[in-house]
Amino acid sequence: MSRLIDQDHYEEDAGGQQASISELYQRYAPALLLYLRRHCASIEDAEDLLLEIFAAALTEKRLLALPELTQRLWLWRVARNKLIDTYRQQGRRLTISLENTMVDVLMSDEVAPEQLIVRQEEHACLHLAIQHLSPVQQQVLNLRFAQNLRCGQIGPQMGKSEKAIRSLLSRTLNHLRNIYGTGRED
Repeated sequence: MSRLIDQDHYEEDAGGQQASISELYQRYAPALLLYLRRHCASIEDAEDLLLEIFAAALTEKRLLALPELTQRLWLWRVARNKLIDTYRQQGRRLTISLENTMVDVLMSDEVAPEQLIVRQEEHACLHLAIQHLSPVQQQVLNLRFAQNLRCGQIGPQMGKSEKAIRSLLSRTLNHLRNIYGTGRED
């Protein structure tokens, strides 16, 4: 009887482990796949390596007892090692520093499709707001931000003093904030 209880307990643990591995997969698989994709010849190779990583996670009994940061580092280390093994099998060597990998992960969030769409919408709103400015205000913004000129360099081009350009730029930016702010509340 105690054997049956122990076996049931083990099955519950295994189910809990699978659920936790599933959570790890949902949390880290997209970033790991992006990393693998950058270093593999094809998406299929990257997906195969991703499956190998999580198959290794299923067999590592201590993984789920580790803190979240340690789990994440373990997965990244396994990904790196699997990638190195793949390159060795192909007759090439690859060394990738963990610091570069973390930079790739952080940058991948910045270029996610959702972030790109949000940026595109913000740029469209900003361009629409700029169209509501006078031609002189648009010119001073263009010279300052698009051409990266300083107020002392803008003044002679517009026939105004540096102080007048600073004042015009300040008023233009405040006006643009007001236009942009009211346009985004709609």
